[in-house]
Amino acid sequence: MVPLRILLVNSHILFRKAIAAILQSHPDIEIVGEANDGAEGIRLACASRPDVILLDVTSLWPSTADVIQALKRECSGASVIATSLADNDQDLFQAVKNGGDGCLHASLSKEKLFELLDGIRLGRAPVSALLAARILEELPREDRGRKPTRVNSWRSAREDHALEMVARGLTIEEIALKLDMPIELVKLQISDALAKLHRQSPLSIQMESTGEYLHAFAPAGGSE
Repeated sequence: MVPLRILLVNSHILFRKAIAAILQSHPDIEIVGEANDGAEGIRLACASRPDVILLDVTSLWPSTADVIQALKRECSGASVIATSLADNDQDLFQAVKNGGDGCLHASLSKEKLFELLDGIRLGRAPVSALLAARILEELPREDRGRKPTRVNSWRSAREDHALEMVARGLTIEEIALKLDMPIELVKLQISDALAKLHRQSPLSIQMESTGEYLHAFAPAGGSE
């Protein structure tokens, strides 16, 4: 199996080294670089072209939104995953809203971390139950009497069902079974919901108003 190439961006050196050691114990994971801050992370991402960027949202310079925007623009093939040593759900949610492809909590077990990274390899966004619940709170429900704009997109009934089940702790496979739909379609529903969440951020709205396109914020496999 081709190794999953991971870049770590985290100013907490001891924590970063601990994560690197855990990841390097997996035979199918390769650490391609370690950065102390966002600016260094952007440079290393451009040079190493990782598959996954684990981005600590509490130690970024310049701002989290600026770093995520640059990473999605300069290294569009990588999944940018927000992490936080403090497990601050608001910081993680804001990072995802600003374009991150998902989030990982520092309290994850080694086994769960590998499981989520394997899911990323298969195109599954690491959406936790808490993140799914926040997306349900943030995105308006579909209103067939009104036409959504690009920035103010409704979440569809299918996205609702998938997110509600994620919020209850179900896996992608369990959701697919309950909804009687292919796993790939469930992944697409979650990816589309993430793409709509990205459009709610001030950064996306600013890009929209200046004519810049939002592909940079669309998860792989998502649809317009």
